[in-house]
Amino acid sequence: MILRFRKVNRDIQFLLDLFLVNFSAWLCGQPSSGAGMTTGQQSFVLYLLLFNLVWLILVLAKDRYRPVTFVNVSKSAIQLLFTHFLLMVTALFLFEREEMPRRFILYHYSVLSALVLGCRYVFILLYRRFSLFRYDKRKAVIIGNGEVSYKTASYLARPDSGYDFIGVFNDAPDATGRLPLLGRKEECIEYCVRNDVKEIFSTLMPESGESFRDLINRAEQECIRVKFVPDFKLIFSRDVNMSMENDLLMIRFRDERLERMENRIFKRGFDLAFTLLATVAVLWWLIPLIALVVRLGSQGPVFFIQRRSGRDGKVFDCYKFRSMHVNPESDWKAADRDDERLTRFGRFLRRTSLDELPQFLNVLKGEMSVVGPRPHMLAHTNEYRRMINRYMVRHFMKPGITGWAQTNGYRGDTTGNRMEERVRKDIWYMENWSLLLDVQILLKTLRLIFIGDKNAY
Repeated sequence: MILRFRKVNRDIQFLLDLFLVNFSAWLCGQPSSGAGMTTGQQSFVLYLLLFNLVWLILVLAKDRYRPVTFVNVSKSAIQLLFTHFLLMVTALFLFEREEMPRRFILYHYSVLSALVLGCRYVFILLYRRFSLFRYDKRKAVIIGNGEVSYKTASYLARPDSGYDFIGVFNDAPDATGRLPLLGRKEECIEYCVRNDVKEIFSTLMPESGESFRDLINRAEQECIRVKFVPDFKLIFSRDVNMSMENDLLMIRFRDERLERMENRIFKRGFDLAFTLLATVAVLWWLIPLIALVVRLGSQGPVFFIQRRSGRDGKVFDCYKFRSMHVNPESDWKAADRDDERLTRFGRFLRRTSLDELPQFLNVLKGEMSVVGPRPHMLAHTNEYRRMINRYMVRHFMKPGITGWAQTNGYRGDTTGNRMEERVRKDIWYMENWSLLLDVQILLKTLRLIFIGDKNAY
């Protein structure tokens, strides 16, 4: 029953979401709601069609209905709602649907958020309720030992796993005593038959295909399923990710979330939406003002254009406001805290990160993202790729105006171990990217602009 519940859970939640989307719109459109919905019927229908279309695209692009923990479900739902809100606001702006009242849109998203989160929590409670029924679970054992066996046992022992974990079979006893030992490997099938165990998880790398096939054949003769949980760390000494492509099992050594087309679309949409909002709110007057002060403050061009390393190592022209006097060292020597090359106004620009504002043009051109690893000058790329292991991995994605490393104290000084830690932060961001993480980084960046960053110079 737990397996059937898992399968129908997603379909039910998908249909329920569509109902909630339209019900919340209808509810907020009532005169008594106070949402200020005074537009005509045609505008409301067009708004609702666009709302449903964007919702379907976001839901079908990614599985958002996995009944796991409250925290993960909350993050997934909030990410869905926030992404949908950004795309809808951008679409309404581009289509010039200004007659849609802002109060109605805010009311709609508020009511929808409460309903969606509430339903998600109800489904988790139902899922856990069904999972706790004894007859819903399948008895399971593990053949093997080691860290991957501990991880498998931890999963099987979870109340919501759908399994009743019994113990392990292995020729060598578990020295740590973390797993209950039931016997030797050759005793596994006989034990499973006697105790009605229906699932065997093997974490042993098979010494020969024949022995593993024999285990499978003996188990299937007794209507017992065998599942193989490989420990690729024994082969590769690192974590790996697997995927199926055209019936081929692909092993990847990094989880690059932005290699998925839907994630790249979301991030590019977020970049364009944020750039548009920043331009309308601030950049249209701030950039000309800064340009004027830079021009009057010292001799030289307003903008500093430098060749830097982008995605996949491709070189691009990075735009900045000039913060230094014109000098021959700018393409290979980084600024330090007491750099005499900095102009008086340039120190202010670098301390507040305002010298980076022209890079929004790089974002529009598709060469950079709003958030990502900071692009380095070519001289530094050539230097650090020889000194730091995995340095070039940070170039698997677009560079950004701000980044995870910069907002966590790794800005400015590139000596000693600081550059190595910066690279680790950049790789962590690449492997853990999400739209919510981008928003978090942007909020931390704004905070550092206003309170000041001791590492900015």
